[in-house]
Amino acid sequence: MKSEVNKTYKRRIEKYSDNLDNINRKINLIVFFRLILVVLGITLGIYSFNIQISLGILISIAFAGLFFYVVKLHNHLDFTKLQLSILIEINNEEINRLASNYSEYNKGEEYMEVGHPYASDLDLFGEGSLFQYINRTSLISGRDCLTEWLLEGSEENEILLRQE
Repeated sequence: MKSEVNKTYKRRIEKYSDNLDNINRKINLIVFFRLILVVLGITLGIYSFNIQISLGILISIAFAGLFFYVVKLHNHLDFTKLQLSILIEINNEEINRLASNYSEYNKGEEYMEVGHPYASDLDLFGEGSLFQYINRTSLISGRDCLTEWLLEGSEENEILLRQE
């Protein structure tokens, strides 16, 4: 079972890496196209202004519009690149967790309560703790919420809703 899950994460990493390579190629192409577009736009703009001012304005507006469209496309690809990088990182982290490598993850030591009735017995926080094992949060508010769920009892129906 564990090896199948590991293979799934590796397949995802491979797929996301391939997609990332494609996105990087497209980004490089767009960067080159933007450069050509600027040089061509300035050259044609100057040349057309010498012929007729209204033609120069029209060509300048057309190239500016095209340039901004290409910038928008570039921004979209940059966002997609960021998403793919994050997906690769998440899958690598899950492979580390499957290998029981938790050392680099938050231990939740700041949430340890000395007088709590069951926190220390269940190893909720600290090295090798339940918190370190299940924590997938990236924001303090998420860690605070997870801590609250671990430290306070809940009704069965609320637990089932959380699991969904």
